[in-house]
Amino acid sequence: MSRYYDFDYYDPSKTSRERDTAGVGPSFQECPVCHTSLVQRRDLVVNKRLMRGKDISLTYANQVILSGQVGRLLQEQDLSGLELRPVQHYKKPYPGEPTLYQLAVTNVLPPMAAPPTEFEQSHNCAVCGRISRFLKHTHWWGRIQYREDTNVYYPRRVLEVVKDFNHTAEYFGELRVAHPYVIITQRVYRLLREHKVKNWAAVPVYLVD
Repeated sequence: MSRYYDFDYYDPSKTSRERDTAGVGPSFQECPVCHTSLVQRRDLVVNKRLMRGKDISLTYANQVILSGQVGRLLQEQDLSGLELRPVQHYKKPYPGEPTLYQLAVTNVLPPMAAPPTEFEQSHNCAVCGRISRFLKHTHWWGRIQYREDTNVYYPRRVLEVVKDFNHTAEYFGELRVAHPYVIITQRVYRLLREHKVKNWAAVPVYLVD
């Protein structure tokens, strides 16, 4: 999914702004030490006006938000491995307020095949046990250093448990915003392309024996 950090979602917590939604509380239970999101407590509360016609976007905490049109498309196709949660506006309803959905992926894949998948910069919280890392992105060609994410590999047997929407067992990024990657099937990929859904991107995932 593409990242749209200009989409300034308004999700109050002790570590973000609370001035307009005091008392609502954070959408996720957080680790008291590393502040990573653990368990979702309520629907997301956001500033819907900032969707600005996008089909898909992300909150700063990497929660995937869908337009009403995309959400209905996924519902009509009876896809597996996901739930669509309602998204609330952070103030009173307004004329023309759009329907938005949070994409909650429910199917967790087994760990990646590593190697050949390569990781770097592992972080571990001793309190909540969350481990996050980065795909290896620093490589050398002779004496020349360049940056490029390594490919993702899974054992071929993952096909026995894969659904249309999946997320990785691994979490990526700094602990505070650590999140799994979303893995989709060819069926979902073709569906989004055929319906000209905007604001997303995908790279191949490779299978190994």
